[in-house]
Amino acid sequence: MLFYLTLFGITGISSFFELCNINYNKKIFIIIFLMIIYIIISGLRWNNPDWIVYYPFFMNNYSLDDFWYGNIPIDKGFGLINFIVKFFTDEYSILLFILAIIIIGLKINFILNFSMFPLLSILFWFGTYMGDIFFVRQALAISITLIAFKYIVKKKFLYFIFWTVIASTIQISVLPFIFAYFIFHLKIKIRYLILGIFMSIIVGRLLDTSFLLNIAGILNIMPDADRLNEKLDLYMNIGTDDGDFLLVGYIRRMLFLPIELWAVTKLEKIDNRYRGCINLIVIGYIIYFLLGNVSPTIASRISTAFYFYEIITIPAIFLLLKNINIKLIFFFILLIYSLIKYIYIINLYPDIYIPYTNILFL
Repeated sequence: MLFYLTLFGITGISSFFELCNINYNKKIFIIIFLMIIYIIISGLRWNNPDWIVYYPFFMNNYSLDDFWYGNIPIDKGFGLINFIVKFFTDEYSILLFILAIIIIGLKINFILNFSMFPLLSILFWFGTYMGDIFFVRQALAISITLIAFKYIVKKKFLYFIFWTVIASTIQISVLPFIFAYFIFHLKIKIRYLILGIFMSIIVGRLLDTSFLLNIAGILNIMPDADRLNEKLDLYMNIGTDDGDFLLVGYIRRMLFLPIELWAVTKLEKIDNRYRGCINLIVIGYIIYFLLGNVSPTIASRISTAFYFYEIITIPAIFLLLKNINIKLIFFFILLIYSLIKYIYIINLYPDIYIPYTNILFL
């Protein structure tokens, strides 16, 4: 556990420099330093929650047909990436390094381009998602949707569709992100966003796994329908999650939202993308609240592509804080929240994460 706390400490100390008015070049140096650390740790690791699936998928398949139609059913885009790497090498760590560079690199690039406080965004991203060091397919898919997001802002619909479809070949659950193009540009009144959240919580508590039966027919008209129906059956057999787990999910997603909504009218005058990002975040929460009782896994996989943008909207609140003492208080709130979330994720799979295992010291 000391390894992970040290890693968080490095990230936390680095993020504090955001409050010290350092110049942009120094920020870039710190960010590149953190990115290199995350990529090296991710590429060298020899443990992961989904290792039992991804490792044999890479090692036991050889042809493109193996990766697309073999015994382990995984989305075609991810199979293609594995096949290309396998064509050149049997080293699984090479695949991990390539994916780490792509996933972490795209996240850092997004933060640099869209965050007003990139070091604080990295802190929040690291605490909430462990910096994608222990990435799974969803992390890659969401990273690609961040490319698509650029074309939402630029209002280039065809480019947006292209990258969203590419992302969906990695994990089909990000396909609903197609609606983000239209949601982002809407001028939704704050009271309607709040109403949508409360209604989704109420309706979501009334839904259960039987709801999945109603969408089974839709899957039959989609590509790779057999595999998707197998996954749907798996989620139905797992059933709904316990109320305590969902309550934690509700609290974690609602903690900063009141402040973000309060800041909309002020921050959109500074950055016209802020309101659009809030639209996406709230829609993501609504999806999670609607489907959380049906299947927490499905709820999280669909909604994360929408509410991922909180990593830039929450730090943006610092623009409205003029008093240094208030800034410090908010910083430590963000720091403590990120640490709690970080430790919570590690404790979900303590036998896998602890100790950190890497290929150099097996």
